[in-house]
Amino acid sequence: MMPILMLVSTLLTGESEFQLEAPVQCGGTDAILQYDDGTAQWLSYDRQFSATWFHLEDFQAGATGCQIQATEYWFYHHVGSYHLYWDTSIFAAQVWSGGPSGPDEMIDCSSATAVNFAPVFVDYIPPLQVPADFWLITRHSLWNGSPTPVMDIEAAPGPHSFWRNPDMTEWEPLIGDLLYRVHGNLLGLEEDTWGAIKVLFGARGR
Repeated sequence: MMPILMLVSTLLTGESEFQLEAPVQCGGTDAILQYDDGTAQWLSYDRQFSATWFHLEDFQAGATGCQIQATEYWFYHHVGSYHLYWDTSIFAAQVWSGGPSGPDEMIDCSSATAVNFAPVFVDYIPPLQVPADFWLITRHSLWNGSPTPVMDIEAAPGPHSFWRNPDMTEWEPLIGDLLYRVHGNLLGLEEDTWGAIKVLFGARGR
């Protein structure tokens, strides 16, 4: 059954957010780095760029980088609304270096096809090597609709999930964490210091 949308008060810089009447479980597909809590509860639309900033110290003290085998993205497709209808399912999945002030240098840009409430994977062969701070950014067409990213109920401290349109100079924080995730191997760890914050981590199973 298609989840029911409930329009709630807006109003991040004039944009609308939609809240699902009931959360949708989007649990990890074995082991991943993620800021989201595993549920989809919010949507936002009419935003050309959506992004999550990853700071590896949040997941493990001493991590100096990561070898990314795949990135994972979740979207919502609501055919009953003009604003949320997908004219195209194609989006650009980008990986950038950069810290809390914003992305710095692009490491990779790949195209992918969004699907409704299912994980979309972008695989990297060979794996991408990224620093301790990096961004996952998706770029969507705003012409007649495009994939709508989903978020959990509340943003983790940081913040870590953001949006921006081409006419803006700054990234704006989102009210929840995007379901943008990383699969790969952390670098610079001591074996006896494994830990997690909202995460199970390892290589994605085949």
